[in-house]
Amino acid sequence: MNLLLIEDNVADVALMEAVLEEVEIGAKIVLNVVKDGEAALKAFTLMEEEPSSEFPDLILLDFNLPRINGLEVLKKLKKSPFLRSIPVVVFSTSSSRDDIDNCYKEYANCFITKPVDFDEFIHIIHTTVSFWSMATNKHFAA
Repeated sequence: MNLLLIEDNVADVALMEAVLEEVEIGAKIVLNVVKDGEAALKAFTLMEEEPSSEFPDLILLDFNLPRINGLEVLKKLKKSPFLRSIPVVVFSTSSSRDDIDNCYKEYANCFITKPVDFDEFIHIIHTTVSFWSMATNKHFAA
């Protein structure tokens, strides 16, 4: 399963990497990290220019990104005929109803408020990746 993590917080990236090493979905998880919205848009442009390249199976998108925020990244992604079918899970420290509604209006597949509790964070990541690996048919025997 190919995951694209769009996250600017170094600690959250390290935590995500550690958690993903422990997720057992029957398939290898390949994690690519992009650190801000501008870099994410550049990555999308490269994917669009080479539609034969392997797209991520899932995008984990931080909402509060520098340069270009997560909502703008989501809008751009979902307007692309090549990329719009990639599931996007928005992770955010925000629990604002407006932020959540705006993400769903732009076709986010899921919005999760980042838990403060470490064990809960681990559980959310395990559950999310396991669910989407099955939903995208990337759940298979090793």
